[in-house]
Amino acid sequence: MRILLATGAMYPEPGGAPVVSPDAGLTAPEVASAIASGWRARRDDDALTALPIPDGGPGTAQAVGAGIVSARRALQAYSPLGEVREVDLLQLRGAHGARARGGSGRTWLLDAARLTALPADPELAAREAREGTTDGLGEALAQALALLGPGDTLVVGLARSAVHDGGRGLLDGLGGPATARSLLDGREVLLALADDIALGGLAGAGQALTTLTSLSPSEAQERDRLACRAASQAIDLIGASRRGAPILAGAAVGHDERLSVSSWGTGAAGGGAAVLRALGARAVPGARAMAHLLGLEDAVNGQDLVITSAGEVYDVLADSVIAVVGAAAGALALPAVLVAGRSVLPRGELAGAGVVGSYALEEAGAAAGHTPLLLDCGADHRLTSARAWEDYYGPGFCPPWTYGMPELLHAGETTAAAQRRALAGTRHVAVPGCNVTAVTLAVQPGVAAGLLDPGALTAVLAVGYSGAGRALRPHLTASAALGGAQPYAVGGTHRHIPEVVQNLEVAGAPAGSVRLSLTPVLVPMSRGILATVTAPVSDAVASAPDPQALLRAPWEAAYGPVGTASGPGGRAGGGPGTNSASGPDAPAEGEPAPTGGEALVNLLEPGTWPTTGAVLGSGLATVQVTYDARAGVATMLCAIDNLGKGTASAALQCLNLALGLPEDTGVITEGVAP
Repeated sequence: MRILLATGAMYPEPGGAPVVSPDAGLTAPEVASAIASGWRARRDDDALTALPIPDGGPGTAQAVGAGIVSARRALQAYSPLGEVREVDLLQLRGAHGARARGGSGRTWLLDAARLTALPADPELAAREAREGTTDGLGEALAQALALLGPGDTLVVGLARSAVHDGGRGLLDGLGGPATARSLLDGREVLLALADDIALGGLAGAGQALTTLTSLSPSEAQERDRLACRAASQAIDLIGASRRGAPILAGAAVGHDERLSVSSWGTGAAGGGAAVLRALGARAVPGARAMAHLLGLEDAVNGQDLVITSAGEVYDVLADSVIAVVGAAAGALALPAVLVAGRSVLPRGELAGAGVVGSYALEEAGAAAGHTPLLLDCGADHRLTSARAWEDYYGPGFCPPWTYGMPELLHAGETTAAAQRRALAGTRHVAVPGCNVTAVTLAVQPGVAAGLLDPGALTAVLAVGYSGAGRALRPHLTASAALGGAQPYAVGGTHRHIPEVVQNLEVAGAPAGSVRLSLTPVLVPMSRGILATVTAPVSDAVASAPDPQALLRAPWEAAYGPVGTASGPGGRAGGGPGTNSASGPDAPAEGEPAPTGGEALVNLLEPGTWPTTGAVLGSGLATVQVTYDARAGVATMLCAIDNLGKGTASAALQCLNLALGLPEDTGVITEGVAP
């Protein structure tokens, strides 16, 4: 059997754009090598031919086989922030070079995408967006063009970048408009674009800056405005000339409209593609250009099977590696098979791209017991109700994963066991929100025991500013926050409400019975949450000889009675909950003893109230419950560090359970406050 491995790179795609770094995934040649190794282990007699298909992004030059390279040069140029990097310039052998332009001149390939590759670190990406320039890209192009002779073709790989200067730096790096025109005169420049997104417009590159960087929406919008203005000015300055339909281009990219920042592919390299097109360069989809240069159509001849690959497949773009390989195989009625890290496409959609079968490594690993352990700290997989999701988040409901709160009680339980069993047997965990954690831990024992009315819950939360997100917003700065308190998501609009309701129904509240009013209030502290929840008590509590003792009993059962040994030793938040009886960490006079039961949830001694300072910097929660006889309600309080127990520490707990480690491994159990 003869098999062609026309593989693409397998990079994960957060936010819909490939993040390129040495540790982000596998290059196209690495994928081909891995598939070949596994295939030969089972079918050593089959004839395998590797033809990796890059898409014009970083690493394109490394995917080109040595057999079609007649010369290789390393050019030095500056990265967006001034770091010297090497860029590969390849001269292709005649047979392959002639394919690029249908002429007799030489063909060169410049892996320029490496200079402006998108950093995996959002903070670094944000710095490149603010300060970065495409000057170095212009310098590398000038060096490459100086080596070309009349009639030669230069293929330039370009991809998405955090740099967003509108290509004005590139024009400067080429020596200005006049010099740039002279460099391109008589030379064919072909842009192999891994990024087909426009620079400006509603679907332009600027719209993704907040996803790919740590820029706030307002700052991203301003960067986009400046970049589009710079690109427009450069296009007008150059006086763009139309060069006709791009060579190698399919119908999808045969543009004849006047060049503008909203034209196809102008967002590549931060707008560098727009400036190069204004100078007369032609733009084509990178996968299509590289497949043609590497001789995919000839390589398919004589094969029995074609295998291609991709990292994450949510759709098949017309000019992606999958589509290009599928079309080449389909033209000869050959079966094409896709190997993907993850694929959510139905078979029918893949068939439209010429792919007859697909294998997702994630699913294959699950069948073999090697499913990767995924912990999602976002909200996508927390809710089990599509209706609840649509009401609070809008369309796009995601399937629920195992809920990541080990202490969550299930109906009929007095201590949490079922949720821990579920977490120990899962590979997909949805970590809870911070407000949800505080309210659930405060209330659930009483709901599970039937001592509270779940239809009249009121929660008010004092929330530190760390829970307000990473974006810089004027009203969230210290100068605006100090001396004031700011409610938000008032009137039943907070997105955590359905999550709390869901938890309490798991704990035993009848379906549809929970009514929760939740009001978070930003208070001038850097981190932490203090949740105060009230609820009417049952008649059994109200009429009991000792209602406080009856009410408190479920919390003691769930979290441990005061005075018993708590799980991980040491101080429980540096304040309430100290569990050393003697020695330097012995509790001060009047300081309450620790609790047992839950290792990371401390029920405090009656009359002692949770404080955020006591749990600061830890993965602990402190809880208290008391009976308000005059109002006939229970008052429940819970304090957490929203950067600890709120989400991050819960994720670590779940990781430990899923891996069979002690639940508190690596969890900080001592607060930093005195």
